[in-house]
Amino acid sequence: MKPQCLITYYFDKEREAHADTVKLFEEIKAGKYQAFTSMYATREIVRAPEERAQKMIDLISEFGLTILEANEEVDALAAIYQEQGIIPPGSTVDAQHIAVATI
Repeated sequence: MKPQCLITYYFDKEREAHADTVKLFEEIKAGKYQAFTSMYATREIVRAPEERAQKMIDLISEFGLTILEANEEVDALAAIYQEQGIIPPGSTVDAQHIAVATI
């Protein structure tokens, strides 16, 4: 499974958003923005091929992204999103990404 998160755009030069993503990360590094990711994203990243996963983990560290922790409140909100039909039932990780950003 290939993780689909903003971090992947940094390395994928074929994607239309690559240049904008690199620019965004440079602005993060310069202190213009504070960036976050989550344990849900890092769980996806570690399932990538080892070399690619390591590059993404290194990027998180290099640019100082804050990793938001998984917790019961986030999982409960993600479940509500799915129960209410806001996020499709098969998209639990997407619901968790949104919930952790909300909380």
